[in-house]
Amino acid sequence: MKRFMKWCLILTGLLLAVGIGLHTAGAAMGGRYESDAYFARRWGDFADRWDGISGHWRYLGGLLGTPQSKDSGAIDETINAIEVDVDCGDVRLSQGENFAVYMEWNLRGFTMDYKVEDGVLKVESESKSGFLNGVSGWKNEVTITVPSLAGLKKVDLNTNLGDIDVTASCVVGDLQLTTNLGDIDVDAPITATGADLNTDLGDVECKGVLAGELNVKTNLGDADVDLPWEKDRYLWELETSLGELKMDGEKQSGDVGGAHKLRGGTGSNRVTVRSDLGDVGVSFAREDMSRYNNHAFDHLYERVDN
Repeated sequence: MKRFMKWCLILTGLLLAVGIGLHTAGAAMGGRYESDAYFARRWGDFADRWDGISGHWRYLGGLLGTPQSKDSGAIDETINAIEVDVDCGDVRLSQGENFAVYMEWNLRGFTMDYKVEDGVLKVESESKSGFLNGVSGWKNEVTITVPSLAGLKKVDLNTNLGDIDVTASCVVGDLQLTTNLGDIDVDAPITATGADLNTDLGDVECKGVLAGELNVKTNLGDADVDLPWEKDRYLWELETSLGELKMDGEKQSGDVGGAHKLRGGTGSNRVTVRSDLGDVGVSFAREDMSRYNNHAFDHLYERVDN
């Protein structure tokens, strides 16, 4: 992966140099005047704040609103599922004494709220006119706490732009973590019937998840999975189009159909880890994984199934 990153940085530098050259040439040829005229016609008062690059960032900074927050406190209602769907923000699932939600944001035209509906704790965002993902300096976060050894039928955390961080021990029927642009980090003993961790652009790190079927996928980034049980209890498939495959820290070879692919195992727990552009690694039952012993959760399966 180091060689790949080196070429990416070289390409980025070349593109940046070309961009600066074009910007300079455009300014010398009167591009500044044309930009002002275009924005005056198209965006009205936007042109009043436009002053080349510096004005551009002043405009984006204007989209940052007054910081806001909302705290649910301890939620007394029965919770059997969690669903989060936000346009922009980091999402965290952490351990706590009670079910609770804390949200904070500072984008103008953007808000978040929560509700409990038929036992499902839902967090959603609403984006109004003027909202723009990726504004410099934005801070949107959702933090949900769950009691230790909570039994949930479903946990579905989704953000279009932001990281997902899970550190809560729980039993889940269906675990789904999805971000279009951001990293996914799971570091907790979690037992699930099925688990899907997906990001389009970002790294995935998964430690301690025991699932009947675990799927980890990133289009551009590295994927590392540490499993709590021995190798003979899994059926695994690792794949990368451009990157390295590692098992228990050792580089593997396994070219199949033009891609680096490795299959093996005879166990009943299926694990699939894929990256289009990035390294893929899986480790089984390392010594430091003893704290992820999921046998303590066996008696909670009935709560999930019912």
